[in-house]
Amino acid sequence: MKYFLLCLLISLGLSTSAQSTFSWAVRKDSIFIVRDSWGVPHIYAPTDEETIYGFVWASCEDDFKSMQETLLMSKGMNGRINGMEGVKTDYVVGLLGIHETVKEKYESQFSDKYKRIIEASAMAINEYARLHPDEIIVKKAFPVSVYDIVNGYVLGTTFLASVSESLMKIFEDRLPPLDPGKQYGSNGIAVHASRTNDGQNYIAINSHQPLEGPFSWYEAHLNSGEGMNMLGSVLIGAITLNQGVNEHLAWAHTLNFNDFFDIYQLTMHPRKKNMYKFDGEWKKLEKKKVKLAVKPKKWMPVIHVSKSAYYSIYGPAIKTKSGVYSIRGIAYNTIGVGEQWYHMSKARNFTEFKKALEMQQMPNMNIVYADRYDTIFYISNGLYPKTRNLNYDWKKMLPGDTSATLWEYNNYYRIDELPHYINPDCGYVFNTNHTPFVASKDDCSLSPDSYCHTMGFQKRHFNRSKRLMNLMDTVSQFNWEIFKRIKYDTQLPDTIIFITEVEKFLKIDTIAHPDLALSVRVLTTGAKNGDTSNTNVALFMFAFMELMDKIKFDVEFIPFSIETPIDTYVECLRKARDHMLKHFGSLEVPFGKVQRLRRGNIDLPMPGLPDVLAAMYSTKRSDGTLAPRAGDCYILLAKIGKHGIEMESVNAFGTSNRPNSKHYTDQMQMFTNQKTKPMTLDKDVIWKNAERIYHPQ
Repeated sequence: MKYFLLCLLISLGLSTSAQSTFSWAVRKDSIFIVRDSWGVPHIYAPTDEETIYGFVWASCEDDFKSMQETLLMSKGMNGRINGMEGVKTDYVVGLLGIHETVKEKYESQFSDKYKRIIEASAMAINEYARLHPDEIIVKKAFPVSVYDIVNGYVLGTTFLASVSESLMKIFEDRLPPLDPGKQYGSNGIAVHASRTNDGQNYIAINSHQPLEGPFSWYEAHLNSGEGMNMLGSVLIGAITLNQGVNEHLAWAHTLNFNDFFDIYQLTMHPRKKNMYKFDGEWKKLEKKKVKLAVKPKKWMPVIHVSKSAYYSIYGPAIKTKSGVYSIRGIAYNTIGVGEQWYHMSKARNFTEFKKALEMQQMPNMNIVYADRYDTIFYISNGLYPKTRNLNYDWKKMLPGDTSATLWEYNNYYRIDELPHYINPDCGYVFNTNHTPFVASKDDCSLSPDSYCHTMGFQKRHFNRSKRLMNLMDTVSQFNWEIFKRIKYDTQLPDTIIFITEVEKFLKIDTIAHPDLALSVRVLTTGAKNGDTSNTNVALFMFAFMELMDKIKFDVEFIPFSIETPIDTYVECLRKARDHMLKHFGSLEVPFGKVQRLRRGNIDLPMPGLPDVLAAMYSTKRSDGTLAPRAGDCYILLAKIGKHGIEMESVNAFGTSNRPNSKHYTDQMQMFTNQKTKPMTLDKDVIWKNAERIYHPQ
């Protein structure tokens, strides 16, 4: 998944002037935080809202710094800690009008029960901040309000639908087709009991996010006397789990890149300022001031400024050197995704789960699902406008001067009209962020011709999807070890799917470039496998990273659509060769010596490559090694069937983000060895083996 996007999905909100006191009190003595031997919090309380209070409290204990960083970003205070780069996000917050939307819709959108859950989460954050004032980064960010919680969800889903990120690119005059930015991907796999040797459904929950920091996954188990009993993962700041396993079912999310918003070029009046043409008449752009606060340098004081925001009949408008553009999307007008996740987490069967999906408050994201009643399911979920005119290509720039391109906000395709699979005959479903029309074996897949082209569904494969298809097709009957081996696969397919032909490195003329003869031979003989023992892949990785920096690609990611000159490959390979010789003294070095996972005083070899199933995305360190930044991070694997649930999980570093905690690094060895820890929902087992049991106070 896009790590910057998926982090904002569940971060906290924007408003600073909303309600911060409540008419009811949490019974803290009835809330139990039970820490297991890995430090994972298991929260028990009589009611859902009290369970959520304990959960948010535990989140603060483990990573209050990251919670505040996401809070400040979505609160519109990012410029106070991240300077000029941070204030760009703050402006988007104001431009999209999320404050106003949430305040307008809050009372009518949410049930009374969920409002109490939101209140409980705000109470927990504020109480923790009151008792730990020395940990507060920006005092003005507190107290946190109920609006703040919801604002964060809205901003997050807006980023997930690529709206906000695309706005920032338009500010820089980078116009459609837009490149998709940092794509870290995710995997979701479900195998039906009819294809397993033990008669249980298998599911892999494998979202790819940053390994650490405010946008990494956090593991928890929530149990209430009102039927909540779920273990899974969230980003710090979320108030219910976003994916995981309860007593009856499990689901995973992967990001999809379908057409969730539109960009229009406005026709501006040649002389009259801020006038644009629409249906033959001239209209004036609406205007408001967005108040911003920025600290340009750490040693400088906060500076308060304001910047104009403009709006056309389509939505927010952006002025650039090349023209004026407007954007239209559903995500930033939809505020209820938090409650939808809450109902998904409490569903007891597929009927109840589907009813939660029918709330349609989640603007995008795929869902891969399995339950104990022999149902597996995949859907390319999202909110797709139903009234887009068939005569336009909605993935391209649209004319902003006609009602023919103005679609309705509240008229979108319903769940049953979206591409989905329920118990396909082939016995499995999967998604790796690729096209929804290949989600099982070829003869079980859907046809894109069955869906309106204005929905803009992806048609592309990724390397992960190609590799996964090949591996799944080799298995007649799955067992648990085969399933895990597939999930942890580190091999790229024979032909790498990229916007330009990666194999052209092998076509470099070594007579014309004799200094690269050995480099080409290493690439030719080496397997593109991210195993730590592979001695040939490091050179390829550095060459590929150089190539990635030189290629801009659109969101459809059509393989080999850019003809890159051979001289570019020569330059990239030469830089990679020089890097290897400078830092490692050889072109053939075990990959585990090059890619290292480090935290505190722990330094371990890390497997994985970009866009393999056990994916890893790294950046260069000053010492020449590769620093894993994103990819495999939190992994939850489960067998779920009539006889119960068995599950195992692992996180990249540990439960705590505090260096003085023993749980800061205690999962690293297990993670790099592609091993997992057993987990359970069984209260008796959890309490018997608890490391610590206490109340949130």
